[in-house]
Amino acid sequence: MADTRRTGGLASMMAPMMGAVLATLACASVQAQAIDRYAELRRGIVGAYATLSGAASTAKGLSALPELGAADGLQILPPPVEVHYDTLTLLPDAEVSLIDVRVTLLQMSQSAGANGQLMVLRAQHGDTPKAIAVQKGTIALSDLMKTPEVIDASGPDGLTLPLVIWPGARLIVGKGETLKLSRADGAFLANFGALVVNGGAIEGAGAEHADVPEFAPFVITAGTGHMVLRNARLQNLGFDVSPAFGGVTQFTGGLYPAEDRTLVTGSVLRDVLSLTLKGASAPVVTGNLFHAMRGEAVELRATKDAVISGNLFLDGVDGNAIRVTNASTGTVIADNRIFRAGGGAIRVDDASHSARITGNIVWRADGVGITVEASDCAVLAGNVALENRMKGISLRAVRAGVVRDNRILANGSAGLFVADQPGETPTVVDANLFVGNRAGLDSASGGKLDLRGNDLTDQFPRFFDGDLNGLTSEIVGNLRGETDMLLSVGHAPRDGLAPLSCSPEHES
Repeated sequence: MADTRRTGGLASMMAPMMGAVLATLACASVQAQAIDRYAELRRGIVGAYATLSGAASTAKGLSALPELGAADGLQILPPPVEVHYDTLTLLPDAEVSLIDVRVTLLQMSQSAGANGQLMVLRAQHGDTPKAIAVQKGTIALSDLMKTPEVIDASGPDGLTLPLVIWPGARLIVGKGETLKLSRADGAFLANFGALVVNGGAIEGAGAEHADVPEFAPFVITAGTGHMVLRNARLQNLGFDVSPAFGGVTQFTGGLYPAEDRTLVTGSVLRDVLSLTLKGASAPVVTGNLFHAMRGEAVELRATKDAVISGNLFLDGVDGNAIRVTNASTGTVIADNRIFRAGGGAIRVDDASHSARITGNIVWRADGVGITVEASDCAVLAGNVALENRMKGISLRAVRAGVVRDNRILANGSAGLFVADQPGETPTVVDANLFVGNRAGLDSASGGKLDLRGNDLTDQFPRFFDGDLNGLTSEIVGNLRGETDMLLSVGHAPRDGLAPLSCSPEHES
């Protein structure tokens, strides 16, 4: 009898524990089954990454990568993009001379500021450091290399002096040509005219600088200059002292805008800190491979009507793969593939307006898959956010945001996080699929949430989190979103907001 009582007592003590264990196992099993439903997509991306990560270090472009097909109806590699640009106008033969490099730095500072210029100057030779200047005309790299100025400034690691393209001048780096810039000698390229790399390459080379080890060669376009990088290769460029020297940059705009739009297409950027475009109008960045970028792989600052489409980003070291900031307007971010970003995959912030983020696949970013913050009229549609370490998609302080028809799968935090919203304009969350995220929809002062046709059937057991937690019972009977729901939670007033003007898509 005593033994029976002891056994019964032990059983009564164990029952709640076993129930909790079984419930946990059941939840884990349901989530595992949910993820298995999308195993084809995951297998396709993981297998593609294994192939691409091996090929990317030597690939000369997306077209040189193996054909990877589709997974779960999605093309693994970005869809091909055909870009046309106007035939170059004829210019007379160029003149080449030596100038004081400080003239170049002064000219750069008018567009890009003076931060970091002392470090660049310290990396130069002698008390009166020189630069090679291409003036008023067109020259091919092969012809430039034959000039006395360049012959005298050529070493085993390439140019030992900076190279400058003045307004009204053009340098063409053609197929099979490589412009090397010696890191140990402080070389860089500053373009105030036109830089055309058509099948050629620009790369930093050699050991670090003895006196300024932080220095690395860079390519900057400033003033009224513009660049066309087509089927180009750029590598080992940029250092982190100022955005102007961050690898491949354009700092234009203001009273004297660029004479033509910038185009980067079909190219490879490898071991570059960043491709940064500031103040550019209608730049196009499409069909490129960004491999092992050390900072923000592509950063747009105060741009207008930029297009970033059909690019492949692999193995970012740090920073976002794509960042749009500084009140950029009308940006299109479409059909990019971002695998293992070192920070977030896509970020739009700082009063940027009317960004369209569509058809992208972001996998295993170290941060958030897609972030929009302190910006208005953003549309996020048809994206896949898969297995990112933090949130899948995050909207913070975004008026008139639309999150539609996205697949948000197995992210380490919330699938969709909405926070600090002003209360007057609903955030539309329409026809999204949530599977196996740590939580489905999370909110912290999320304002008004207009939920339409979202599928959370495989998001068990955490459908809602944050200040939506108390509304979980309302979603349990509506996991396929047959009934539209308008949820109101706390909001964060934003004073002095500009009048809101969005496209008709935001009115639907």
